[in-house]
Amino acid sequence: MTVRNMTRLSAIMLALFSLALLAACAESDDGVAPSTSSDAASADTSSDVTTADAGDAPSSADVTVTEDAGPTCPAPDGVRPSRRSEHAGIYDPLDNRIVFYGGSFAIPENCSFAVAHTFETEIWSYDVTCDHWREITDAGLGPAGRNRHMSTYDSKRHQMILFGGRYREGTSGNYTLYDDLWALDLTSETWVEVPTNGIGPSARVNGSLVYDPTGDRLLLFGGNQEPSGMAYDALNDLWEFDLTTNTWKVLQTTGAAPSARLFTAAIWDDHRQHFVVFGGADNGAFFNTAAYFNDLFVLDFSGAIPNWQSMNAPGAAAPDGRFWAGLVMDKKRDRYVLFGGHDALNMGNRNDLWAFYPASWAWEELDPADSYNKPANGFCDFPPDFTNVDYEAPERRNAAVFVAGEDSAWLTGGKTDCGVVDDLMRLDLETATWEDVTTATVGVSCLRKGGLNCNDLCF
Repeated sequence: MTVRNMTRLSAIMLALFSLALLAACAESDDGVAPSTSSDAASADTSSDVTTADAGDAPSSADVTVTEDAGPTCPAPDGVRPSRRSEHAGIYDPLDNRIVFYGGSFAIPENCSFAVAHTFETEIWSYDVTCDHWREITDAGLGPAGRNRHMSTYDSKRHQMILFGGRYREGTSGNYTLYDDLWALDLTSETWVEVPTNGIGPSARVNGSLVYDPTGDRLLLFGGNQEPSGMAYDALNDLWEFDLTTNTWKVLQTTGAAPSARLFTAAIWDDHRQHFVVFGGADNGAFFNTAAYFNDLFVLDFSGAIPNWQSMNAPGAAAPDGRFWAGLVMDKKRDRYVLFGGHDALNMGNRNDLWAFYPASWAWEELDPADSYNKPANGFCDFPPDFTNVDYEAPERRNAAVFVAGEDSAWLTGGKTDCGVVDDLMRLDLETATWEDVTTATVGVSCLRKGGLNCNDLCF
C-alpha cells in the first residue's frame, strides 16, 4: 500500500471513529444530553467532520466526511520496463518521478561482451507517489535509438537533456557515435533537438554530463570517441554549453585535470559551485591492461578561472577503483553518495555504498554489501557462494541508472553477473537502507532468487 493510500485510509478511519464517539456521547446514562465546552461544540473549519447546529445531538445525517483527494493515480496495470543497461535518466523533482531513455536489451554472454546490442528509443517514467510505471509513447520525433549516452536534468526549463551515445547496424563493424543534443520537455513530454552554435565536442559515449543552474549551462567531461567496439580512445577534454546562446566552447582551466578516461560518474555540487567527477577507466577498460580509477576530482567554479583539484586524501579510506558506478548528490546531508560499478581486482560487479563528505574531504563506507567468498572454479564458472550475499542490498551491477531526490535515491537496471536486471530499488538516504520497489524477474543470482539447489552463481 502506498503512503498516499495509507494517509487516505487513516483519514477515513479517524472520521468513522469520530462518528462513533459522537453517537456514544449524544446521551448520558440518564438520557440527558451531556454538556460540552464552547470549543468542543463549535465546528472546526479545518476539520473533515462538520457537526449539527449547536445544542442538537449530531446524527449520521448531520456529519459530512471528506478526504484529501491528493493526486489521481491510475489503477495498477502491471506494466513495467523490460531489463536493460547502458540507458540514461534523471530524477524529476517537480513531478516526483524517475525518467530514463534508451539503452540496450543485450545480455553479456560467457563472461564477455554482449554481441547483439540493441539501441532503444523507449522513454519510461516511474511515478514515485503512485508507484506506477508508464511508457511515454507520444513524445514525437526524438533522438535515434542509442545506448551509452549521457543525461542531466535542466531545472530551469524542466527538461531532461541527452548528449551523445552510439548505434550500429548488425553485430559487427564500427559504431556510429553521436554528438547531437536533445531535450525532453517534461511538462509536455515532447522531444526537441537543441540547436547548437560553434564548434562542439566530438561525438562520444560514456562521458560525464551535468547541468549547472547558476551558470545555466551544461558541462561535459571526457568519454570515448573511438567508433570501434574493440578499442577505446579516452578523453579528458572539458566543454561548456551555454543554454542561453546554445553555444559550445572549450573551457580553460587551471590545476591538474583528471587523466583521460571513460565510464566516469559525475554530479554538480551547487552549494560549492563544483563539478564533481569520480573514477572511470582508461583505454584498457575491460582488458587486462586496464587502469581503474578511484580518484575524485572537483572543478571549482568559484574563482575567475575554473580550477581542478583532487579530493582524495593520501592513505585515507576510499572505494576501490571502478568504472560505470553511480554517483548522486545528497543535498540534505551535504555529501556525495556512490553505488556499485565494476572493479578491477576484487569481485567485478559491486553493490557497496559509499559517501564522500566534501566539508571534511573524507569517504565513509555506508554499506559493504556483498563480500568476496571463494574463487571461480574455472573460466566463467562461479560457485553459487562466490560472494557472501547481503540480501538487503541490490544485486551487484554496473551501467545502471542511479538518481536522487531529497531523501531517496533510485536504482534501476544495469549489468549483473547473471545478465541484465529489471528491478527498481529505493535507497533511503537518511538510513542508508534499501527497499525493493519493483522486484527483479531476471538478472539476479541463484541464491538471491531464493534457490536452494544452486549449481553455480546463476543457476
